[in-house]
Amino acid sequence: MDDFIMSAINPGPFELCKFMEMAPLFRKERRNVDDAFQAYAAIAMFYETKDFVASEYGTPFRSSLLFDQEERSKRIPDRRTHHSNMYMPAKLWADRDKLLKDNNRGALEFVEDIYPMEWRKAIRSVIIPLFKAGVIQLSYHPRVSGVVTAAAEPGRPLDLYIDCRHQNHSTKMIGEMVDPIPLDRDYMVKTAKQFRAQHASARFSALRMWSAPHFYPMNAREGDRFLDDRGRFWEWKYIPKDMPMSEWSIHKSMTMTLGQYEDMWKGQVVVARDLFLVMGKNADDCRRLSEGVTWAVQKKPSRCEIDFWRSFVNVDADFLEGLHPTWLS
Repeated sequence: MDDFIMSAINPGPFELCKFMEMAPLFRKERRNVDDAFQAYAAIAMFYETKDFVASEYGTPFRSSLLFDQEERSKRIPDRRTHHSNMYMPAKLWADRDKLLKDNNRGALEFVEDIYPMEWRKAIRSVIIPLFKAGVIQLSYHPRVSGVVTAAAEPGRPLDLYIDCRHQNHSTKMIGEMVDPIPLDRDYMVKTAKQFRAQHASARFSALRMWSAPHFYPMNAREGDRFLDDRGRFWEWKYIPKDMPMSEWSIHKSMTMTLGQYEDMWKGQVVVARDLFLVMGKNADDCRRLSEGVTWAVQKKPSRCEIDFWRSFVNVDADFLEGLHPTWLS
């Protein structure tokens, strides 16, 4: 299967290297070429799907929705909100606020003797896997940013949240931070339509960076600690989504990551927090730009990668407009 495992000569990855002007980077990071091959292969599967799935290597994907983007788009993701404390609705905290008030407790005080068992079960079911995976570690510093609680978003079960609201008033923008909140689903669809009006054969990719329900895969700042329901102190190793203005932080990080290649994008890549709208003048242009964005996000030593289960490749503007807002938020 030379076309897919690349045992034969295929200039595609090397054309990507040329397009992204990687030559000066080869001496700095030898894995850039491997990353280019992986980025090329990932996008190629969405363009050469029929041949790939028909091959022996595509057997595991024949019943998968990964490449059936139309059907996959109908399965709305059931995910915890990505909003930080600053943008969460007040009603999410109503039960915790009442509990603290009834027991005369402060926002950062111990809660192990007042939390309902139902809350504690929901909290521990999240903390234990995070600890085992090395995402959080025990801390012996008593100063914390927030305290865990359990709450349920509309239509979802109880989940873990960290109440850091006391920091909202003191959190300030640093440097040239841009508010990503206006870059919502309506903005993305409007931008795609405007581009299509100028390029009749336009094709688009909506690429989503992978993140876990409770954190982004970037190093946390020092001091991101929290108190759990048993009076234990924990420290994050990666950026918690509950952190005030975490949206701004991720948007800034990814804007810097992709912004250094703006000469290649030529205004055809839009960053909206952890979502990247790729606008190609045609299918081939969309493919090359999608490969480039995938490489830029995933190249070593970054821990980031594109979550293709939550992404859509080589689609038209009408497809984007028809997506449930959750996909583009």
